[in-house]
Amino acid sequence: MKVLVTGGLGFIGSSIVELLEREGHEVFVMDDVRSGDRNNVNMDDNRLYEMDILSEQVEDIFREQRFDAVIHQAAQVSVSYSMKNPLEDMACNVNGTVRMLDLSVRYKVKKFIYASTAAVYGSPVKPLVNEDTVPNPISPYGLSKLTGEEYCKMYHRLDPSMSITILRYSNVYGPKQKSTGEAGVVTKFLEAMKSNQAITVYGDGKQTRDFVYVEDVARANVLALEERHPFSLYQVGMGQSITIEELIMSMSTVFRVSFTINYEPEREGDIRHSKVDISKIVNAYNWRPNTTISKGLEKMRHYWGWKDV
Repeated sequence: MKVLVTGGLGFIGSSIVELLEREGHEVFVMDDVRSGDRNNVNMDDNRLYEMDILSEQVEDIFREQRFDAVIHQAAQVSVSYSMKNPLEDMACNVNGTVRMLDLSVRYKVKKFIYASTAAVYGSPVKPLVNEDTVPNPISPYGLSKLTGEEYCKMYHRLDPSMSITILRYSNVYGPKQKSTGEAGVVTKFLEAMKSNQAITVYGDGKQTRDFVYVEDVARANVLALEERHPFSLYQVGMGQSITIEELIMSMSTVFRVSFTINYEPEREGDIRHSKVDISKIVNAYNWRPNTTISKGLEKMRHYWGWKDV
């Protein structure tokens, strides 16, 4: 298939690009390189478009290439940034998504995959959420991603011929990740450990997160390409949660470092507990996360070329 990956120079997007290419797809990337990195992919310049997805030239590319599928990963992904810059968050996450949907319908894209987030749930009453849990975002980021989902539903109603799949990610981590975004805490903690600085934890450290390794997320996206249901929504995570303090202990064990923790007040917009029910995607795709948190951290240790400090 001829596939466009927006945000394909980013942490998650580049992992999707690598897997797509290994499986023989013809892959194109569109990325404004504000948060992505050109070194994250090895790609010919004629298949890499370094531009904002809202720029005027984007339509020319859709007209010329006639993509079979669009995997829309480009986004502003920081909750804390969205709290301070809600208009910029909306411009990227809402306007950018609408632009991609509109061009995809106009130029007869067969498959559209939208990267969403468990942040759409806010702080749910029950810690385990499924696809039927009513969204109640508590940050501009969660709201903008939920709005993108609603636009996916609307465009599906306007043109049911384009198959749309929404993937709600839990906290994705792994190599090439920067210290911003929903699961950037893993990289942020590693940077602190490597420089012998105190680890900053917002809150009491008892808050829980569902951390899923980036390669497992990439595999879910590639499997979604083959789905031909007119419209589908799945959660992508480990289906397990750990506390932030447990994460730090696991990192200390894998990276063999000692640490100190500096506790700060909780940040506005941060959720208390998060764990996603993955039974729906397991049943639909026979997809399961293969990477435990300890195995994922070992892979990050190898990627960083970590030497004991």
